[in-house]
Amino acid sequence: MDRSSEKRGFWDGINLDLFTAGYTFGNPHISPDGNYIAYTKTDENGTHLYLFHLKMNEHWQLTSDHSLTTGTAYGGKTFAWGANSHFIYFSSKGELFRVNINGGIPEPINGIDKSFSPCASDNFLLFSVEHQDSMSLGLLKILEKSMKTCWPLRIELDENFIYDGVFHKNGNIAIHAWSFPNMSWNGSKILLLSAENGYEKVVTNIVAGGDDIATSQPRFSPNGKHLSFFCDKNGWLNLWIAKSNGENARPLVEENMEHSYSTWVTGESNQVWLDNETIVFTRNNHGLCSLARVNIKSGEVKELDTKKGFYSKLSSPADGKSLVCVFEDYKTKGQIIIFNIDQSEGNVTSQVVANSGIRAETVKGKFVKPEVISFPTSDGEEAHGLLFLKEDKQELRINAPLIILVHGGPTGMSTNRYNAATQYFASRGYAVFAVNHRGSIGHGREYREILNTNWGKYDVEDSVDAMNFLSDKNFVNKK
Repeated sequence: MDRSSEKRGFWDGINLDLFTAGYTFGNPHISPDGNYIAYTKTDENGTHLYLFHLKMNEHWQLTSDHSLTTGTAYGGKTFAWGANSHFIYFSSKGELFRVNINGGIPEPINGIDKSFSPCASDNFLLFSVEHQDSMSLGLLKILEKSMKTCWPLRIELDENFIYDGVFHKNGNIAIHAWSFPNMSWNGSKILLLSAENGYEKVVTNIVAGGDDIATSQPRFSPNGKHLSFFCDKNGWLNLWIAKSNGENARPLVEENMEHSYSTWVTGESNQVWLDNETIVFTRNNHGLCSLARVNIKSGEVKELDTKKGFYSKLSSPADGKSLVCVFEDYKTKGQIIIFNIDQSEGNVTSQVVANSGIRAETVKGKFVKPEVISFPTSDGEEAHGLLFLKEDKQELRINAPLIILVHGGPTGMSTNRYNAATQYFASRGYAVFAVNHRGSIGHGREYREILNTNWGKYDVEDSVDAMNFLSDKNFVNKK
């Protein structure tokens, strides 16, 4: 009798349709007045803006002819709310536009060269500008009727890369910047730009970072008293805080756990101010991620009662009672979720605003949950990874055929995110091991930098050592 269907690798698993099923949602951002969530939806027609009305519980599409992209290698924010919640400013292939939330044809904005990563104050629109061999910041006076004829002011800086600018209410600007030969995750800076004479003169101060210290994601508190950001000066990419003038920069939450993901692409948001005393931030523990909040006065940290997964694009309204973000895990393609937070009790309730369209009931019980595995390397060190291995009918996890996934970069990281290819094989009885070899992000600066001058060595050796370790534990059959 043919019993091949019972062998590992031949079990009934998730359908191939899940490779392409559903949509991709991203970039949720609550309007300043707290009434809307703007977000992007990506399908075969491109990436477009949508609005969700929080009180009416309704969605509508806002753009259709201009796919939202920055047109640059390192990304950046694709859109931002205007301060009055009437307009959204967005980038399409490096060109800036403005669209009214009530609809209509988007209005082109006069940018400089390739313009993207917008941020709006009451009076000005700030954006990054990529020139042929340099970058600068562009600044435009916001006019209610039309911005077609405005000519932007160009703010020159000494850095090669300038991203993620944010306004202080007094007009100062905080940005994330770095220069050759560094990449942002090797060495970058949080800069504070103090404006004089209507930005004709700008004084630049370094808040944190340097050639061998990584930083990212500056954010001002709602009352303007503090500036928060991420910094790995102490060896881990942790949440830091400073006065709004850049003084007294220090770790706010210091632990051997990374609170953000290295800036492969800019425009991320792994922290958000709920109110003037509370920040919610992400925690990355060996690729299993969660949300936590910290009181900036007491330093008390509490993990939110939410699922482990992968959280990104955090946003919060001015009242601090809710939080919107993108969530995904091994069985959930990216969803936009709004969490309602009871600050006094710490209780959290959630509502899915937009989901991928994948019907989970059609594959119930087939998704395979990852397990963190740390293993010894052949030269006496330790490496890590995520093991996806399903039990057989005897509830055993043994003798499986093995697939080792090696992430890109090589300083990338495999996390508890939705991966249809991983689930396709794991649901059929394969052991899939996503190795986070030495050199991966998420395990501190020392772990990442050990791969320097060792590309093609430790990443390969750790993959072989992972195979041998899993074989010794009888999880897999390496033949």
